[in-house]
Amino acid sequence: MKYAPIWTLSLLLLFSCAQKSDKRNQVENSVTSNEESENEFNVSAMFNWYEIKNDKPYSLEFEKESGETIHFEYGEINNFDFLVKLEESEISEYNEGWGINHELNGKWFKINYINKKEWKNIQDSIPLYVIKTAILDEEKNKKTTLINTPTSFEILEEIEGDLDNDGISEKVILYETGKEIHLGTERQICIYKKNNNTWQLWKNSASAILGSEQGGMMGDPFDGITIDRNCIVISHFGGSRSKWECTHSYKYQKGDFRLIGVKVIAITPCEEFELFEYNLSNGEIKYEKELQDCDNGSPEIEKKKMIKKLETLPSMDGFSPGSKKITFPNSEIIVYY
Repeated sequence: MKYAPIWTLSLLLLFSCAQKSDKRNQVENSVTSNEESENEFNVSAMFNWYEIKNDKPYSLEFEKESGETIHFEYGEINNFDFLVKLEESEISEYNEGWGINHELNGKWFKINYINKKEWKNIQDSIPLYVIKTAILDEEKNKKTTLINTPTSFEILEEIEGDLDNDGISEKVILYETGKEIHLGTERQICIYKKNNNTWQLWKNSASAILGSEQGGMMGDPFDGITIDRNCIVISHFGGSRSKWECTHSYKYQKGDFRLIGVKVIAITPCEEFELFEYNLSNGEIKYEKELQDCDNGSPEIEKKKMIKKLETLPSMDGFSPGSKKITFPNSEIIVYY
């Protein structure tokens, strides 16, 4: 009987330890469960834009109902191709071979995502989250009747006109995005098409308009955008003592807006006047250079013509004014258009 208290005490200790172990496991499980739930989120957001880094897609930008933007790592997401590889003729330093999927741009998605313990960042300040699943938010997409302008964008110009010759006007909006680029800030053209009384993003370009400070001493080079004979016509102007102006015309054909016409004028008072016209549809190029002398009323005039047809006309989404050049045979003349 003298051993009974010892056995009783042992059993009590074992029971107490077992209870503590169970409680510890419950706490650990609870902590793990809470961490998982804290790191996993759901949001309804609209796909807006993307970022490229080291020649590859890096992030996707979405906008919440509140107007706040949220960025996700680029990757394969429920078989949605948010970005597409561009044809060789469309590749430029501005898009690095990638373009936005216009069928998904402006669409709302129900997104389940996580924030990783170690965030990746855009510009060392904006965290990148990771999408686990994404499905189209059909209810919001049906209700989207107005154009959703990102909160960080400012409308510079807004025009309407028939661009695909179907008798129905499209809407063209030029945005100031506020995004810093090499010279000033980025401008973006968005073209909207009406579908069942709903404006839907159809095409866009972040390269066809020069940056806000690319006009030299003249400042902002943007000089206007119009719709003429089913074409988008964009004008720029800049320089200092020597001034330049250029006009680029884009026409919808073969499923894209293609550059069909260019006019470039360069003037240095009392020195020279240059005129360059390029009809990309038939390849006809006209060039005229006039050497001027304000003290001499007999200017020297040089004229040239040639035909240069391109296999594929440049796409508006990827082409930037001044990025292409023309050289004339047996001549030192070079024109950037």
